[in-house]
Amino acid sequence: DVINLSLSTTDATDGDDFASRMTDRAVELGMVVVAAMGNGGLTSFVPSPAGAKNALAVGAYDHQRTAEADDDRGAAFSNIGPRADNEDGTPADEQKPDLLAPGVAILAADGDESTDGAQYLRMSGTSMAVPIVSGAVAALRAAYPALTPAAIAELLHATARRGLIGLPAGATGPDPRWTSSLGFGAIDLYAARLEMEQPGRSQIARLELSSTNDAVHAILSTQREMGAAHFVFERAADAGGVPGPFAPVDSVAAAGVASLAGAANRAPYARTWPVPEPERGATFWYRVSYTESGQRYDSPARRLTSPRGPPVATLEVTIVHNAYDHDIDAKVVIDGATGLQAGSNAVSSGIEFPLPASGAADSSAWATGAAATGNIAWTFSIPVPAGVADAYLPPTAEHPWVLQVTDGGYLDRGGRVTAFRLVWHPPNGPYQIYGGGPLPLPTLEGQTIGAQVPYGIASVGSAATLATWGSAPNPVVSGAPVMFWNDRASGGDLRVYDVRGREVGRAPVARTSGRDVARWIAKDGSGSPLPPGVYFARMGRTSGYRVLVLKP
Repeated sequence: DVINLSLSTTDATDGDDFASRMTDRAVELGMVVVAAMGNGGLTSFVPSPAGAKNALAVGAYDHQRTAEADDDRGAAFSNIGPRADNEDGTPADEQKPDLLAPGVAILAADGDESTDGAQYLRMSGTSMAVPIVSGAVAALRAAYPALTPAAIAELLHATARRGLIGLPAGATGPDPRWTSSLGFGAIDLYAARLEMEQPGRSQIARLELSSTNDAVHAILSTQREMGAAHFVFERAADAGGVPGPFAPVDSVAAAGVASLAGAANRAPYARTWPVPEPERGATFWYRVSYTESGQRYDSPARRLTSPRGPPVATLEVTIVHNAYDHDIDAKVVIDGATGLQAGSNAVSSGIEFPLPASGAADSSAWATGAAATGNIAWTFSIPVPAGVADAYLPPTAEHPWVLQVTDGGYLDRGGRVTAFRLVWHPPNGPYQIYGGGPLPLPTLEGQTIGAQVPYGIASVGSAATLATWGSAPNPVVSGAPVMFWNDRASGGDLRVYDVRGREVGRAPVARTSGRDVARWIAKDGSGSPLPPGVYFARMGRTSGYRVLVLKP
């Protein structure tokens, strides 16, 4: 029923090559063929088999790892059309791509034979976007088996979402809905189903809800408007996980069109509602209702917890990494995280504040270093709402705020945490800053590292074990000796690792005057000074790692 072709040639086609003709033949036999546009970032370049007349050619966009539509943007690597002219007098054939789908940092099964078959990684490319469209096509074929491949293509063209930012203007084509950079738009399976189920009445394609410190924001998107005079926003209090009675809270006059044949097929309506203090932190359900031809219709209800007012604290984190969206999963956890050891894969309980994708970063900047070890610094500010973590402010050694960073997926990409702090805004006094550490802290491939606030110990782990060992000097000149000591028995050699987790040095540990001591010279196995940069060391089975900076 559906053929997924997450592949492409390196040459452009006019749709008359062998693979493209085979694709068209498969469509003639009743199959839907979905093919990748390729990842060269080229203009007027459509490869085979995506260039087949009847293929659904799919490009990629960046969904920023969020469900919101307003932060979606084009992916620079995705090839754009139009296809080369095959001179058959039918210019509609050259309208490729057909659709865009999420193709940046998509969570995928790791099929590498060296793994245990149970791991995942994030990957990017038009080959990642194609299966999303194939899945949507499969859902349509299952729900509406009478639809032909041509009817499915037209349905997806008509209902695709055309508002994406960060795309070049692109060339136009004979169909006013199409441009060479966007195709007919981003695939929208829900909108396609609305068109199948209710083509004769207004369609509520999307109701987005979000919040800021003291307000709720709503964006209503209609796909067709067939006679409704107004769209009414209604709200109900949460009653044990289900909505109570609904009541109107706002309305907008209908201003959209009934047709899907034009360049615009959505009518957006944005509203903002201040949240009074008694409603802060309360949960409500929202829906949109309208009346048409004497009949009332309600959209599905959506649940949202109202904001709690201005934040009581702000978490500030800077991570240097060139594949942040693909490689990094990070969060700040409170309680239950005490004693996290660098390199452990512990799962912490307690309150969590996930770090968002790079699109939500406050800023980005170039940092000194190579791409493999990170030279893009992403800085994030995460608000802590009132009432969520009040019992843990200010932070204490008994209940630290721990930043956990898991690095995995790209073996040739490493990074480091360079800043972590908590800014507390007490109700009756000036703000207070609590620094985190240890910093800088390298990420470890396939493992989880941690830094904590407050920080006054030598490494990451429990205070009882970490204050007992250290090193000097630090920073140290590359090629010079470094002394390490541990007041407790280490139980093994000193080992030194680079930021990619590779062992670059080892030294024996000797027990002297009641402590373990090791002397290591910052050179590689051939006797040459190690490159300047960030390294980390561990003494035997001692909890935690010691960050070591080598300078020229």
